Amino acid sequence: MWFVKLEVLIIICYCSGSVRPSPIQDHSDDFYWRDYNDGEVPKDALPGGMDRDHKPTYIGQVVSQGAIIPGQIIGGAQKIYFQGDYSAREASENIKILCTKNPENFEWAKTNGNDVRHFSRLRLIPGGYQYGDHLYIGRGIAGNMLSVGKITIPSDSSRMATFKAAVDSDTFSPTEFEVLNYRMRNPDDSNSSPKITLLSTLVFLTIPIMLL
Repeated sequence: MWFVKLEVLIIICYCSGSVRPSPIQDHSDDFYWRDYNDGEVPKDALPGGMDRDHKPTYIGQVVSQGAIIPGQIIGGAQKIYFQGDYSAREASENIKILCTKNPENFEWAKTNGNDVRHFSRLRLIPGGYQYGDHLYIGRGIAGNMLSVGKITIPSDSSRMATFKAAVDSDTFSPTEFEVLNYRMRNPDDSNSSPKITLLSTLVFLTIPIMLL
């Protein structure tokens, strides 16, 4: 039996720098709708806007005319103020209020009727249901307060998205508003992309070979 020495080049690959985990893709279990009764705001309710006395208002939801509409709740009053098909409305029954145990996971982003279409649907918080449209939660300056209302994004891409809020039986539709988003836990940062480094090492192996 003969022994032959072989030179083997081993390439080692490793990552340096911070590696970004995949962003959160599903946030449906991070918020929930509670029943809103007797004007009592749950402790885990997510604040939405601010009234004229600089007190927080909240995000509500109600069924109206075959649709599920987001609107504004003012603590202490068993009412929700929302925008119907053609007018400002209010309701006092079957009201839901948006809640979460992790309010830090949510943020408001400035936008308008054109730009809001470009937001990732995975980040927008669904506000309800309306045939032919997508409803999301918005807020804007209306009636001298920061008012919560509905953002309507039509399925027909040729139609502009709108934000409408109901305050004191009046409809307000500012062109600039904010949309409620789920905050990505790992913001995109090109500088944090992992870098691949190749190392090579020469290893000598002694391998027995049977020669005939």
